[in-house]
Amino acid sequence: MRQARDLVLIDQPAQLIAEHVAASSAAQPLVRRAGSALIAAAEALTGGSGDEQAANERFLLDCLRLMVSTPALRARHLDSQYALQQGIVNALEADVTDPDASFRAQAATSACLVAMHTALTRWAENDGHPQPSRPDRPGARRVLRRGGRPSPPEGLRRPPARRGNCFHRPTAIR
Repeated sequence: MRQARDLVLIDQPAQLIAEHVAASSAAQPLVRRAGSALIAAAEALTGGSGDEQAANERFLLDCLRLMVSTPALRARHLDSQYALQQGIVNALEADVTDPDASFRAQAATSACLVAMHTALTRWAENDGHPQPSRPDRPGARRVLRRGGRPSPPEGLRRPPARRGNCFHRPTAIR
C-alpha cells in the first residue's frame, strides 16, 4: 500500500540529471549546466501530450501541495534535495581541476535547486497557473499599483517624514 510520503517523494531522477550534467559541455557556466538538467528532468516528469500531460501536471500539483502542507514531507524533501545536490556536484566536478571548483559547483547547484523549488511551490500556490500573482488577490493589486515592487513589511516601513532634520530645531519666537 502506498503512503502519502511515497506519492510526494518519488525518487527524483537524480541519475538522469547527473547524466545530463555530465553530458553537457564543460565550457558552459555551471548554473546553465545544472539548471538545464533540472529543467529537462521537470519536463520529463510532466511530459506527454494532451490528457496525459494534463494528468501529469495535476499529479505534480497535488504532490507539491501535499509536500508544502506537511512538515514531515517538507523535511524529507530537503533531504532528497541535498542528495540530489551532491549528485549534481559530483557530475560537475568531474570536468574541473580548480581547487575552488567544489565550492562554485555547490553554490551554483544550490542556486538552481532553490530557484526550481521556489518556482514549483509558487506554481502550486497559484493553482498551477504560470503567472506569479493573480490580480484577484488583495496584495497583488497593491504590488501592481507600485509597479511590481511589493510594500515593505509593516515593521520595516519608514516613519512619516518630519519637517527639518535631527540637527534643525525650531527657533523660539522672541
